[in-house]
Amino acid sequence: MFSSECCKECCAFESDIAGGARTSKNTAYARSELREMQGDGTESAAWSCTNTDHAMYLEQTLLHTTTNKPEATIGQIHDSKNDLVMVKYFGPDFANGSTDIGKLEARFNNDNITKLLDSTYKIGDPMSIDIAVTSGGNVTVNYKNLRSGVTSSTGRVKMTGIIGSCYFKAGMYIQACSKTDIYGKTNTVCANKNLSANKYETDPYAYAEIEIRKITLR
Repeated sequence: MFSSECCKECCAFESDIAGGARTSKNTAYARSELREMQGDGTESAAWSCTNTDHAMYLEQTLLHTTTNKPEATIGQIHDSKNDLVMVKYFGPDFANGSTDIGKLEARFNNDNITKLLDSTYKIGDPMSIDIAVTSGGNVTVNYKNLRSGVTSSTGRVKMTGIIGSCYFKAGMYIQACSKTDIYGKTNTVCANKNLSANKYETDPYAYAEIEIRKITLR
């Protein structure tokens, strides 16, 4: 977890496995994320989604993904219920998980709006992502691939359907699962997704990993 005072310069490896522990019985996916905290880190951050200015700047590198469903969320704004903003990686079919070229997207309001950030992101490329909220609940995501030089901006997108307060999350929220977890138990939520057979991870230890080198909150 991180607070507004920590991680001005830091390095953290966030890894997750397809059959790992989940945060609730209603989710199919495991996660290993940093959650924004207040002050000395003893209280969860909770700021107005519409009446304040907040931003999170990340420098990070996606190091590995799962292969059957090579998808991962690597930065978020969350309210009490919704994924208001998600930065997501989508790998190619027949991924190897370590040298693939995929795409990065910013997705808003529970996936209702999609903005392309990088159409040729290669695993291992360092990147910077700046997610900024201004009064009125408008969000802009600015991106730069620090290897290729590709830059992009979503422009302002208004968050809608907000429930409660907002906070930032960084790290690895894997978007793949195995029907049987590492404990030998059935992940019913995963099985009930009714994905095509080749989209389930057959190895519950299939993993995704990201290296975070810098987080700045402002």
